[in-house]
Amino acid sequence: MLKDQRGIIHLLVILILLAGIVAGVYLVQQTQIFKPRAVSPPLSVPETSFSLEALPKVIQSGNPSKVSLTYGLGDLVQVNVMVRSDIDPANLFSAQIKYDPNYLEVDHIDFLGFIQNWVEQRWDEKGKISLVGGVPNPGYQTTTGGPAGLMASIYFKVINAPKGPGVATISFDDSSAIYRNSDNLNILVVKRDATISISSGSDVKITPQDTCVNEIDYQSPDWGSECIKCIAQNRPPLVDDIRKQNPDLFTGCSDRELINYWCNGGIKGGEAESQCKDDRLGVCASACGETGCIQVITPAENPQTGECKDFPSPCDVPIGWDKVDSCPKPVPLGDGNNDGKIDLADMSVLLSYLNTKESFPKSIDLNGDGVINSVDYSQMIKLLIDEGVIKG
Repeated sequence: MLKDQRGIIHLLVILILLAGIVAGVYLVQQTQIFKPRAVSPPLSVPETSFSLEALPKVIQSGNPSKVSLTYGLGDLVQVNVMVRSDIDPANLFSAQIKYDPNYLEVDHIDFLGFIQNWVEQRWDEKGKISLVGGVPNPGYQTTTGGPAGLMASIYFKVINAPKGPGVATISFDDSSAIYRNSDNLNILVVKRDATISISSGSDVKITPQDTCVNEIDYQSPDWGSECIKCIAQNRPPLVDDIRKQNPDLFTGCSDRELINYWCNGGIKGGEAESQCKDDRLGVCASACGETGCIQVITPAENPQTGECKDFPSPCDVPIGWDKVDSCPKPVPLGDGNNDGKIDLADMSVLLSYLNTKESFPKSIDLNGDGVINSVDYSQMIKLLIDEGVIKG
């Protein structure tokens, strides 16, 4: 009898173990219950990268919760902009992002990541997002195998549900860059995009309301792109009529410039409507002992002071100066890496020397006070806007 009871107990233990194994296999297969599949696991190989990670939609809260990677009309989709810089510290991150405006619009963006100094936070209705931000010297670095850094979280709204299942891709533009803190070179190697599945539904699109509702709005000096759009939609003859007034004068003018011309009573601000020509031929004839002096830029150097400058013509070169092939061009203010142009690499140089008082390139001391600080940072942003690198 005792042997029979022991046999039954052993059998029950075996059955319990088998049941546990079966349950374990089932739960492993249902990993989506416990963590989003869209979030990439830590990498064992060092890299420098941008990644877009779309978080799943929670369809059942609780423990366990259930999620889905398919979204419907009106749903908000959280997409995290993740950064890895495992090999070298970086100090400037430029994420240029594209998305499909037929399906998605930006609802809002949270800037709660590791970025300390934002250079640009901009997005539009045409499917473009520009996020540029930095971390001053010594910069920001991740560790191989550790988590990636969060730059920002973009919340998209699904504005169009197709008749059949659809897919919206969010990707990085080729102009995206990560700048190394030590030499300010772009070290971005890997870009990972995100794909969002959109469930089928009625082919109806949610259209944002126009913010420009009357004539007073778009006559205001601080009207924006929405008002331009409003004019283009509600009063299309306006721009055409202005352009027809003087086709030669308005050739190449944008709609915004034409509206500005109209709003200011027909006076095109900031631009002259005629050009003056100064023909210096023969002006210096008596002084130079020549019958004429062709107006051609002539570089010359003062051998005593070393000063070199360009003169309008050979006749304008002072006595005692030596004509030379060219004058050395001074490094433009703001050109931190001395490559002859102002771009985000120069902002990276500034961040490498932020809050320092020595050993920095003079060209990034934009206010000339002998220290690189927040004033220079603000002026560099203005300079980048003036140069058309960012829109502010």
